[in-house]
Amino acid sequence: LRPLFWTSVAQAPSNGVFADLAAPAAFDTALLERQFALAQPRAIASAAATGARRPTAENEEVRKRLRMLDEKSSQLLAIAFSRLPPPEQLASVLRALEGFPECLPAEGIMSLHAAACEQHAVVEQLRQLEIGQQELSQLDLPERYLWVLGAVPHSTAKLACGALIVGPARELVDLCSAAERVIVCCQAICNSGLVRRTVSTSLAIGNFMNRGTARSNARAVVLPD
Repeated sequence: LRPLFWTSVAQAPSNGVFADLAAPAAFDTALLERQFALAQPRAIASAAATGARRPTAENEEVRKRLRMLDEKSSQLLAIAFSRLPPPEQLASVLRALEGFPECLPAEGIMSLHAAACEQHAVVEQLRQLEIGQQELSQLDLPERYLWVLGAVPHSTAKLACGALIVGPARELVDLCSAAERVIVCCQAICNSGLVRRTVSTSLAIGNFMNRGTARSNARAVVLPD
């Protein structure tokens, strides 16, 4: 039979769902043998016969090529940064932190924080160019804001704190309440007799299909995240 590729556990954890399983439900072994019988291997066609194209050095070079900002990214960042003050003023705010983050729009802080994470390579390139504040006119507007991230020390950490204050921190009470409901639900699932019998039946079917292999006779398996 076609095996089930699971990771078995030699000893079931005492506090897990496999510690106290119900008896498995009856299942049709003949049906499993018909449905999951091993198919005959087929000949693998060669690359020349199938006309498959191999990646050329030129294509690989194009994929590895790095640009400062493409047109689409530039347009999206320009829209995201539209609510922020000018880059020179933003740099002063991030250096002094007076009234931060309340002095800036919440949407702008969230956008700038996301750009600091997603455009890290571009920020590093701008830092290496060592462009002074007097030379910002050479850059497009989105790149000027990215320049601020590279010019102001610890700007990424400051923005991360600001994004937390104006974002998830306002919803901590609701998040805690939702987390408690999730915990209760998880406990109910673990204590459900139906779930335990379903897991037990699945384990029995898997051991039947894996008979004769190193994956057979499993008492517990590693469940996916």
